[in-house]
Amino acid sequence: YISYAKDNADQAESYFGLSGEGADVESNESDEASVNAGWDDIKTVVENMLASTPIRGDANARFTIVEYTELLCPFCQRHSSEGTINAVIEKFPGEVNSISKHFIIHGEEAQKLASAMECVNELNSSAYNEVFEKAFEAYPVDMDTLISIATAAGTDEAALKSCVDEGRYMQAVTDMMNQGNELFGVNGTPGNVIIDRETGNYKLISGAYPVDEFVNAINELKNA
Repeated sequence: YISYAKDNADQAESYFGLSGEGADVESNESDEASVNAGWDDIKTVVENMLASTPIRGDANARFTIVEYTELLCPFCQRHSSEGTINAVIEKFPGEVNSISKHFIIHGEEAQKLASAMECVNELNSSAYNEVFEKAFEAYPVDMDTLISIATAAGTDEAALKSCVDEGRYMQAVTDMMNQGNELFGVNGTPGNVIIDRETGNYKLISGAYPVDEFVNAINELKNA
């Protein structure tokens, strides 16, 4: 596992512009941070995310998990297949919701898949989370398979292919990465940011950790 992460570190640094030693790539090292100054800006970003991204759980929940993920990341696939985030939402009825954002580790192919997912969000947002989960089930998914999954979920195939060929959301995916890194320190996948929308405190869990890690983090935020 450690060897895999190190082998991919140079690729991530080159692709994303990360510098210095210890860049987390598909990491299982749990990091914590809390917001103080600048919460107004971050709150605006989070509310905009919730308004523009399909939500799992109660839209008005106090805690939001922003899951930075990638369809070609094996640890993200495991995180999805184990149903970790859904299980956390179930443990805190009405208190936790989640949205998925992209963070690219595996280069242009992964970024094109992420761009295609944003096309799905534009064209058929109600199926977005379903398509994400089924794409992980088809790991390692390719573009043709992703388009088939999205089409089966009710997305217009011609419009989706046009959006993908245009590369309509390629820059938007890069912007998501930059935002996640700059605001929360995300530099690997899956990068899970748990945000208390009441206080502005947050915790970053870097890696495919089990449900208990998230439960403990949320309880700590409650008691902060």
